[in-house]
Amino acid sequence: MFHILGLILLSTLFPGPQNRPMLYKDKLFVAPPPSVKVYRPYDIRHYKINITVDVPHDSIWGYTEVTVMAQEDNVNTFTLYLVGLTIDSIVNGDISCSYTRLDSILNITLPSTLNQGDSTKVTIFYHGIPTIGGGVFGGGLHITSDIVYVDDEPWGAKRWFPCLDAPDDKGTSELIITVPQDQELVGNGVLVETSSSNGWKTYHWVESYPIATYLIVFASSPTYVRGDTFYMYQGDTLPIYFWAFQQDSADAVIRFQHTPDMIDCFTNVYMPYPFLGEKYSHVEAPIGGAMENQTNTFIVFGSWGDDWDWVVAHELSHQWWGDMVTCGTWADIWLNEGFATYSEAIYYGWRDGEQAYHNYMKYNIMDYFLYEEDNFPFPIYDPDYLFTPVTYEKAASVLHMLRHVVGDSTFFDILRTYGTQFAYRSAETQDFIDVAESVSGEDLEWFFDEWLYQIGHPEYYYIWNSEDVGPDSFKVSLSLSQIQSHTGGVPTFTMPIDVGIVTASGDTIVKTIWNQEDEENYVLWVNSPPKSVILDPHNWILCEKEGHPKVAEERRIIGTPVQISINTNLSTGYLEGILTLNKSSRVNLSLFDISGRKVGNIIAGTLPRGNHRIDYNWPKSLHKGLYFLVLRDGTGKVIKSVRLLHLP
Repeated sequence: MFHILGLILLSTLFPGPQNRPMLYKDKLFVAPPPSVKVYRPYDIRHYKINITVDVPHDSIWGYTEVTVMAQEDNVNTFTLYLVGLTIDSIVNGDISCSYTRLDSILNITLPSTLNQGDSTKVTIFYHGIPTIGGGVFGGGLHITSDIVYVDDEPWGAKRWFPCLDAPDDKGTSELIITVPQDQELVGNGVLVETSSSNGWKTYHWVESYPIATYLIVFASSPTYVRGDTFYMYQGDTLPIYFWAFQQDSADAVIRFQHTPDMIDCFTNVYMPYPFLGEKYSHVEAPIGGAMENQTNTFIVFGSWGDDWDWVVAHELSHQWWGDMVTCGTWADIWLNEGFATYSEAIYYGWRDGEQAYHNYMKYNIMDYFLYEEDNFPFPIYDPDYLFTPVTYEKAASVLHMLRHVVGDSTFFDILRTYGTQFAYRSAETQDFIDVAESVSGEDLEWFFDEWLYQIGHPEYYYIWNSEDVGPDSFKVSLSLSQIQSHTGGVPTFTMPIDVGIVTASGDTIVKTIWNQEDEENYVLWVNSPPKSVILDPHNWILCEKEGHPKVAEERRIIGTPVQISINTNLSTGYLEGILTLNKSSRVNLSLFDISGRKVGNIIAGTLPRGNHRIDYNWPKSLHKGLYFLVLRDGTGKVIKSVRLLHLP
């Protein structure tokens, strides 16, 4: 799921295949409900929602028939949730049910007791004007003359039908929706019947696969135009549709043209499309972003950049991660959003090659999170707010790092095993960890503890030198420090780290070290004179890093308090700021990329006491992304480092 309503869009934030908008603002944050999974002695097996939408009066009437099954003996009550709407009656067959209602909680008493395995159907008749709210997109059923649509995540479903509005309770569903005759309507699953009478049209959609209540939706409009294509899997045809407003239908053909290739990608990388025999569709709706409703993604036609493949891939991949396997509690939301964000990179790697995967992870996901991180000081698991770069980009980075820790083959075996074990069910974070450890045969507690349950990321500072110790034998001494502040519980990270040693022969020799302390020293050997050392050369780790060769014995410390300050502002195409000296000093101000490579000299020489203007044109060859402005004194000691985001 993505949201962009009311946000500042940075349509050229990073290089590569897509333009990623800045998706989050404080006023749109949604705090999760309690993360404890509730045991219930009953299970909701099916929802049959039969309502009429009176568009001119913004109201609905009808009923929802709920099939409930007992999971233990002596069950005679169960709980649903319903907000705002008036209940007319509740019946079990021909027998009225007594009930109590307190705020959104609806407790229903059955006329007879159920034992384990028994099931029954209860029908709730209701009417009224649906209230909007309770979801990151507004939540509930929206009724206008141009479009009627539902937007549920995380808990908007109870605003238009009585349900057990929790992600861990999944059942099948059917929608029997009556709207004015001129409306074209689409819902989850398969359309099995339509009928018309007296200016009304009724659509009957059936979802035969288990579905979480927040994914049960429909949309209708008098201006919808439907387009279609298909995907073939082992001789079966999966229909692929779009429903777009007439004025956008030509654009929709272009924007969604790669959907079959994406389904082929995720089918091959993960497993077959989870809802074969039904459909996959995109539906234009003014939800302020995009939402992965089961078989039925809703999307606003907006500022997704020139290439929409990233957001189309994200929402499509939710059919596997979020819809087929649903987060067990909202504390586990990263199992939905982190997996879908990671799938963006998977698709670009499929489409454009392995380097495209790595570029996407670096520029569009990891660098994006590093730039935004200070605003979100909470862990991935049980986050303070549901939909932020922590549960999207940082969570995607965790999967990227896990892939490198366990290896490609094992990593994708983990995903496929996880998908198979929890298909059409809900899963919690510990479930995924258990699968990862079982498939890999490794104890991965160290990895998941620091990345899922704690905050922050490593900031690596390293220095190196080399020594010729004999024919074709060169010793590289590497001193590595983790310099991140541990304030707020940021840990010292344990990680395997690749070290790339570029030699005089032009080769890059990659060695792997194990790092788990704030200060560690390593000796590495190569058979050609080293020219440079690059920490994590393929960007497998969510980190910041800076390195230098052949330094003095005194270690340079980034951010050492000194009587020099830098204030920087970014503007399109150049860097400006003020360098203030309280005494005449010899200084060197340089620009480095995130790998520690110097990319520009800004100031070099002795400057008098006072303020000195910095006015620097970024080299046109530089990619967008994270850079470091590094200030050294006359001895070469780093006395100030400022993190910058380059936005040409």
